[in-house]
Amino acid sequence: MQCKYCGQEMKAGAQFCPNCGANNADNISSSTDTGAFDGGITINDFDGKKKKRVNLLTVIAVVLVIVIVAVVRFSNLDAYRVKGGHPNLYPNTTWEDALKDVCKKSKWKSYKEDGDRYVKYTGVVKSDGDKLEIIFKIKDDEFSVESIEKDGDEVNIISTVRDIFSGDL
Repeated sequence: MQCKYCGQEMKAGAQFCPNCGANNADNISSSTDTGAFDGGITINDFDGKKKKRVNLLTVIAVVLVIVIVAVVRFSNLDAYRVKGGHPNLYPNTTWEDALKDVCKKSKWKSYKEDGDRYVKYTGVVKSDGDKLEIIFKIKDDEFSVESIEKDGDEVNIISTVRDIFSGDL
């Protein structure tokens, strides 16, 4: 192929003349094989690079979200176990469901203290507005109620658990 401006020989499909630098775009076939258009940028190259950047950013964002969700979920794994558990006397109702029935503003938090694992539940009793705090102690894959306080005063664990699960708190 020859440059239409200076007559110098050009490589087939070249848009610019290596001799004079003139744009010979109209000498190039408009077939999709070359991927060229009037602006001098190859469509395939431009789109390909743009897509690669978008794809890379998307992958990074997705990985970041997965990591954040995993960290949050696994850092509170003990709380999920307690929420889904139940006392032996009430096998058909979870702690989460029983406490939702009698309390509002429920919060669950896993924590460690002196090498032991705990879950702390806090909520406000619907019937009287008292603050309820339950501490569960985790040992291996089991847990037990360590203490229950109502408005800062320690209460009887057995009767309070019965009241929670019967809906009479």
